[in-house]
Amino acid sequence: LYGGAVANPINILTKMIASLHDENNHITIPGFYDNVEDLSDEERAEMAKAPFSLDEYQNALDIASVYGEKGYSTNERNSIRPTLDVNGIWGGYIGEGAKTVIASKAYAKISMRLVPNQDWKKITELFKTHFESIAPKGVTVKVKPHHGGQGYVTPIDTIAYQAASKAYETTFGKKPIPQRSGGSIP
Repeated sequence: LYGGAVANPINILTKMIASLHDENNHITIPGFYDNVEDLSDEERAEMAKAPFSLDEYQNALDIASVYGEKGYSTNERNSIRPTLDVNGIWGGYIGEGAKTVIASKAYAKISMRLVPNQDWKKITELFKTHFESIAPKGVTVKVKPHHGGQGYVTPIDTIAYQAASKAYETTFGKKPIPQRSGGSIP
Protein backbone atom coordinates (compact mmCIF):
# COMPACT_ATOMS: atom_id res chain seq x y z
CA LEU A 1 0.00 0.00 0.00
CA TYR A 2 2.92 2.38 0.58
CA GLY A 3 5.34 1.52 -2.25
CA GLY A 4 6.51 4.65 -4.00
CA ALA A 5 5.08 6.90 -1.30
CA VAL A 6 7.42 6.30 1.64
CA ALA A 7 11.16 5.77 1.91
CA ASN A 8 12.23 2.13 1.79
CA PRO A 9 14.96 1.85 4.45
CA ILE A 10 16.84 -0.83 2.49
CA ASN A 11 16.91 1.28 -0.67
CA ILE A 12 17.99 4.35 1.29
CA LEU A 13 20.68 2.46 3.20
CA THR A 14 22.18 0.97 0.05
CA LYS A 15 22.29 4.40 -1.62
CA MET A 16 23.97 5.90 1.43
CA ILE A 17 26.53 3.09 1.53
CA ALA A 18 27.20 3.38 -2.21
CA SER A 19 27.96 7.08 -1.75
CA LEU A 20 30.83 6.28 0.64
CA HIS A 21 33.12 5.62 -2.36
CA ASP A 22 33.53 7.74 -5.47
CA GLU A 23 34.16 6.56 -9.05
CA ASN A 24 37.85 5.97 -8.20
CA ASN A 25 36.98 3.93 -5.08
CA HIS A 26 38.22 6.77 -2.92
CA ILE A 27 36.39 7.05 0.42
CA THR A 28 34.20 10.18 0.42
CA ILE A 29 34.00 10.93 4.14
CA PRO A 30 35.31 14.49 4.64
CA GLY A 31 38.58 14.42 6.60
CA PHE A 32 39.02 10.65 6.27
CA TYR A 33 42.42 10.90 4.54
CA ASP A 34 43.74 13.90 6.48
CA ASN A 35 46.38 11.92 8.38
CA VAL A 36 47.07 9.15 5.87
CA GLU A 37 50.77 9.05 5.13
CA ASP A 38 51.78 9.36 1.48
CA LEU A 39 54.67 6.97 1.08
CA SER A 40 57.61 8.16 -0.96
CA ASP A 41 58.17 6.84 -4.46
CA GLU A 42 61.31 5.15 -3.11
CA GLU A 43 59.41 3.23 -0.41
CA ARG A 44 56.68 2.23 -2.87
CA ALA A 45 59.34 1.04 -5.33
CA GLU A 46 61.03 -0.98 -2.57
CA MET A 47 57.72 -2.62 -1.65
CA ALA A 48 57.09 -3.43 -5.32
CA LYS A 49 60.25 -5.55 -5.41
CA ALA A 50 58.48 -8.30 -3.50
CA PRO A 51 57.45 -11.21 -5.74
CA PHE A 52 53.81 -10.93 -6.76
CA SER A 53 51.78 -12.40 -9.61
CA LEU A 54 48.46 -10.74 -10.26
CA ASP A 55 47.32 -13.79 -12.26
CA GLU A 56 48.16 -16.16 -9.39
CA TYR A 57 46.46 -13.83 -6.92
CA GLN A 58 43.26 -13.70 -8.99
CA ASN A 59 43.33 -17.45 -9.62
CA ALA A 60 43.78 -18.20 -5.91
CA LEU A 61 40.73 -16.07 -5.13
CA ASP A 62 38.79 -17.31 -8.17
CA ILE A 63 38.12 -13.78 -9.39
CA ALA A 64 38.40 -12.34 -12.89
CA SER A 65 39.73 -8.97 -11.79
CA VAL A 66 40.95 -7.08 -8.76
CA TYR A 67 39.15 -3.99 -7.54
CA GLY A 68 40.14 -1.01 -5.48
CA GLU A 69 41.32 2.54 -5.13
CA LYS A 70 42.66 3.99 -8.37
CA GLY A 71 46.35 4.85 -8.44
CA TYR A 72 47.52 2.03 -6.17
CA SER A 73 48.70 -1.50 -6.82
CA THR A 74 46.93 -4.51 -5.35
CA ASN A 75 49.66 -4.90 -2.72
CA GLU A 76 49.45 -1.21 -1.83
CA ARG A 77 45.68 -1.43 -1.48
CA ASN A 78 46.19 -4.38 0.88
CA SER A 79 48.67 -2.56 3.05
CA ILE A 80 49.30 1.19 2.88
CA ARG A 81 45.77 2.37 2.09
CA PRO A 82 42.78 2.51 4.42
CA THR A 83 39.57 0.72 3.49
CA LEU A 84 35.86 0.93 4.16
CA ASP A 85 33.77 -2.18 3.65
CA VAL A 86 30.28 -3.47 4.34
CA ASN A 87 30.59 -6.65 6.40
CA GLY A 88 26.88 -7.42 6.49
CA ILE A 89 23.56 -5.94 5.46
CA TRP A 90 20.01 -7.03 6.24
CA GLY A 91 16.42 -5.90 6.62
CA GLY A 92 12.90 -6.58 5.49
CA TYR A 93 11.49 -9.96 4.64
CA ILE A 94 14.22 -12.57 4.14
CA GLY A 95 12.23 -15.79 4.55
CA GLU A 96 11.26 -18.25 1.83
CA GLY A 97 8.93 -17.12 -0.89
CA ALA A 98 7.94 -13.60 -1.77
CA LYS A 99 6.26 -10.82 0.14
CA THR A 100 5.78 -7.43 -1.42
CA VAL A 101 6.40 -5.42 1.73
CA ILE A 102 8.43 -2.34 2.50
CA ALA A 103 10.78 -2.87 5.38
CA SER A 104 10.51 -0.59 8.37
CA LYS A 105 14.22 -0.91 9.19
CA ALA A 106 17.51 -1.80 7.51
CA TYR A 107 20.88 -2.60 9.04
CA ALA A 108 24.49 -2.78 7.98
CA LYS A 109 27.81 -3.50 9.62
CA ILE A 110 30.60 -1.38 8.18
CA SER A 111 34.27 -1.60 9.05
CA MET A 112 37.29 0.46 8.18
CA ARG A 113 40.88 -0.73 8.12
CA LEU A 114 42.93 2.25 9.19
CA VAL A 115 46.59 2.98 8.59
CA PRO A 116 49.15 4.60 10.90
CA ASN A 117 48.30 8.19 11.92
CA GLN A 118 44.55 7.66 11.54
CA ASP A 119 42.99 7.83 14.99
CA TRP A 120 40.14 5.32 15.19
CA LYS A 121 38.10 7.51 17.54
CA LYS A 122 38.37 10.51 15.20
CA ILE A 123 37.54 8.36 12.15
CA THR A 124 34.55 6.87 13.99
CA GLU A 125 33.23 10.36 14.70
CA LEU A 126 33.88 11.50 11.10
CA PHE A 127 31.98 8.47 9.81
CA LYS A 128 29.09 8.94 12.24
CA THR A 129 28.72 12.65 11.43
CA HIS A 130 28.95 12.08 7.68
CA PHE A 131 26.61 9.08 7.57
CA GLU A 132 23.96 10.82 9.63
CA SER A 133 24.28 13.96 7.47
CA ILE A 134 23.58 12.12 4.19
CA ALA A 135 20.32 10.57 5.38
CA PRO A 136 17.29 11.93 3.52
CA LYS A 137 14.65 13.89 5.38
CA GLY A 138 12.34 11.60 7.31
CA VAL A 139 14.93 8.83 7.70
CA THR A 140 16.44 8.14 11.10
CA VAL A 141 20.01 6.86 11.20
CA LYS A 142 21.68 5.40 14.26
CA VAL A 143 25.41 4.66 14.14
CA LYS A 144 26.58 2.29 16.86
CA PRO A 145 30.38 1.95 17.09
CA HIS A 146 31.60 -1.49 18.14
CA HIS A 147 35.37 -1.25 18.59
CA GLY A 148 38.51 0.23 17.11
CA GLY A 149 42.24 -0.01 17.02
CA GLN A 150 45.18 2.16 16.08
CA GLY A 151 47.15 1.49 12.91
CA TYR A 152 50.83 0.77 13.41
CA VAL A 153 53.88 0.18 11.29
CA THR A 154 57.07 -1.36 12.64
CA PRO A 155 59.99 1.00 11.93
CA ILE A 156 62.71 -0.51 9.74
CA ASP A 157 65.48 1.75 11.04
CA THR A 158 65.66 0.20 14.52
CA ILE A 159 68.54 -1.94 15.78
CA ALA A 160 66.19 -4.92 16.22
CA TYR A 161 64.89 -4.72 12.67
CA GLN A 162 68.38 -4.25 11.24
CA ALA A 163 69.63 -7.30 13.20
CA ALA A 164 66.73 -9.42 11.94
CA SER A 165 67.32 -8.21 8.39
CA LYS A 166 71.02 -9.06 8.59
CA ALA A 167 70.26 -12.52 10.04
CA TYR A 168 67.78 -13.19 7.23
CA GLU A 169 70.29 -12.06 4.59
CA THR A 170 73.07 -14.17 6.12
CA THR A 171 70.86 -17.24 6.38
CA PHE A 172 69.01 -17.06 3.06
CA GLY A 173 71.34 -14.96 0.94
CA LYS A 174 68.68 -12.36 0.20
CA LYS A 175 67.90 -9.05 1.80
CA PRO A 176 64.29 -9.01 3.04
CA ILE A 177 61.87 -6.58 1.44
CA PRO A 178 59.88 -4.64 4.04
CA GLN A 179 56.15 -5.19 3.60
CA ARG A 180 53.17 -3.67 5.30
CA SER A 181 50.06 -5.69 5.91
CA GLY A 182 46.51 -4.69 6.63
CA GLY A 183 44.56 -6.49 9.30
CA SER A 184 43.17 -6.12 12.76
CA ILE A 185 42.60 -8.11 15.86
CA PRO A 186 40.81 -5.63 18.09
